[in-house]
Amino acid sequence: MDSPREHERRFPCDDGLSGNNEKWEKMIEGMHTYTPDELETHLTAAGFRDIAVHRDESKHWLCVTAVK
Repeated sequence: MDSPREHERRFPCDDGLSGNNEKWEKMIEGMHTYTPDELETHLTAAGFRDIAVHRDESKHWLCVTAVK
């Protein structure tokens, strides 16, 4: 049986709340800031399930987990 980490994918994103979105998008070529709703929509369209969005607005972080 495969371990869960063998199929894990990570990508940079921003919580969209810090006000620095444009700054990071200019600094990192190809970077785009997605809202939690956009991330969930794209993951669903790509066949993921059990999507959970965890955010801490006071610390400006976002974590999204999903299963494929």
